[in-house]
Amino acid sequence: MAGQVSPQHNSTLEAAMSLYLAGSSPEAKEALIKSAEPLIRHYTSLYSYGGFDEDLKQAAYEGLLKAINRFDPGRGSKFATFAVHCLVGEIRHELRDRGFYKIPEWLKTLQGRIIQATEELYQQNMAVPTIREIADKVNVAEEGIVEAMQAGCVSLDELDISKVRHLRYESFKLPIEDVLTVKMSLQKMDVLQQQVIRLIYYEGFTQEEAACKLGINQRKVSRILNKSLNEMKAYVSA
Repeated sequence: MAGQVSPQHNSTLEAAMSLYLAGSSPEAKEALIKSAEPLIRHYTSLYSYGGFDEDLKQAAYEGLLKAINRFDPGRGSKFATFAVHCLVGEIRHELRDRGFYKIPEWLKTLQGRIIQATEELYQQNMAVPTIREIADKVNVAEEGIVEAMQAGCVSLDELDISKVRHLRYESFKLPIEDVLTVKMSLQKMDVLQQQVIRLIYYEGFTQEEAACKLGINQRKVSRILNKSLNEMKAYVSA
């Protein structure tokens, strides 16, 4: 699993980049690539489904090489942060070339949170974080982290979204599993239903204001709202 990388393996990455910048010798470059291998394994594993995808690993290495060639220490960022952006970009490019599945926006957002948490933990500890550390930071169960990162590799029907659940209760916030359930149920509704839900529950419109905005009467808004809430209730209890 991606989180089983020993933290000590990445403790010399920034130092290796400094040595490479000092001389750019083939030996320094080889040492730099070797010190980045835990990052390669980590992100390849996160994006692999049902095993370790060697093609994604190769894409990650290509991203790493781009990072090495383009890194500018004068911008003040750590090499690991820049490298992660490059290698993840190449992995996603590889997946897009395969014609893999479209990722819903709510899953893209979660993937972004996971990647950001990984980068922040790396900068904080100078080591590739474990799945457990990432899970604790984003408040999502470990198996949910792995499941979310598979989105795009397989269809949503093949993912077990029920594994994406919170680790601890946070005051005044819906647990992530409830948030995802609401968003998934909304996706199954037609456009007009989604517009009514968004206007009333997300933007604070009254039914009359929503009716005026959508060019329909208030009675129709009320019917659509009741129908939508009943469908959502049926989806949640299914």
